Amino acid sequence: MRVSPDVTIAWKPRTPLPGLYEAASSAGNATATSQLDTGRRRRMAGSIAAGGALTVVSDDLSLYGEDDWALLESIRTSPDAPLELPDPFSAHSAS
Repeated sequence: MRVSPDVTIAWKPRTPLPGLYEAASSAGNATATSQLDTGRRRRMAGSIAAGGALTVVSDDLSLYGEDDWALLESIRTSPDAPLELPDPFSAHSAS
């Protein structure tokens, strides 16, 4: 089952709940851009990989740098291989 703002045939939400327009199902909301810093991108990628979720990349791949490709590669898993994720809190651990 998929639950996300792109599951609809309408550009604008038909009947959004008050205060939830951006989360309402619509093609417009599905294509809205959000800027994530490097840490948030890594945490998001780790969550996706840990959940065994299908990953579809719809970014403009011509804008990807080495770090972007490495992050994308890090969430590719094999069903027969153990999942190894970096500790998202390791950079924030006390010294």
